[in-house]
Amino acid sequence: GCFMILRVAAWPLMEVGIGWSNLVGVIAVLVVLHVGFRFKWKLDTFLEHIDVVCLILLATSGAIVTEVIDYEASTSLLEHVIFTASSYIEVLGFVPAVWMVHQSAKKNDDVTRTGGVDLTRQAVFFFVFLVGFYIFEDLVTSWKIRHLAGIAAIGHFVHFLMLTHFASFMLLNIS
Repeated sequence: GCFMILRVAAWPLMEVGIGWSNLVGVIAVLVVLHVGFRFKWKLDTFLEHIDVVCLILLATSGAIVTEVIDYEASTSLLEHVIFTASSYIEVLGFVPAVWMVHQSAKKNDDVTRTGGVDLTRQAVFFFVFLVGFYIFEDLVTSWKIRHLAGIAAIGHFVHFLMLTHFASFMLLNIS
């Protein structure tokens, strides 16, 4: 969700992604957190998920270091840090999903150590959002750039295929 908020914040500076889809993405993230994950919007809940906060801080720190080392004076450092942080956070967004599968019991185990959390529901909400987001991010972008950059368009399409394969693999292994 943080990478979507950064995209919305960076839109006036960099036009990252498709503007209206970024805003719809933020709304979708809030719905997924509230309905799918039953996230409570209190300080205690944020502190309970300090591991995610640490991932965000790690990605942002990495973005700052990357951009300071590779800074070109012709453009704004802030713009580059926001864009890079958004990309790093987007990539690290998969870590909690993989962790959910790791925590879930194997199909033949009798004991589940999830602390009462419905991992299947969370995974379904997460991956429905993810695939929906990447329909715009990859498929629409691929269609828009197909005449300008054919290889890049193919890359977006292949990324979407790999993502849907990953999502189906994760959903099959968590249930």
